[in-house]
Amino acid sequence: MSSEAGVFVNKNGVRIGNFGINNVTYQNQIGYPLLTQVQEGHAIDGELVAHATFHKMGGGDIVINNLDGPISHPFHLHGKPFMIVARGTGNLTREQWLSMRKSVAKVKNPLRRDVLEIPGGSYAVLREW
Repeated sequence: MSSEAGVFVNKNGVRIGNFGINNVTYQNQIGYPLLTQVQEGHAIDGELVAHATFHKMGGGDIVINNLDGPISHPFHLHGKPFMIVARGTGNLTREQWLSMRKSVAKVKNPLRRDVLEIPGGSYAVLREW
């Protein structure tokens, strides 16, 4: 997942200056909150929420790139603590992570957090626990 500040176009064609993840910016759903929609059995519109799909059950690694230049941001997973298994500067792709994870992942007693500040121009790899 990549975070970046910029101008985004919402599903109604309106330009929004904001922060986005994977080219999706936050759009307030105050009139019909997302939790209410889920509780009522509705599917969530992927244009409203940055998301990732996992095709297998169990834990996994999430690569977060902060592409916001000099701006640091705190990141968290709602209701789920995580382990920090790698950090670095630059933009880390899924393919790069898959090729290097066995040699660099800190899996023996990694830091466990529920919020992590990622500096601009850096990445972190989070693992569910």
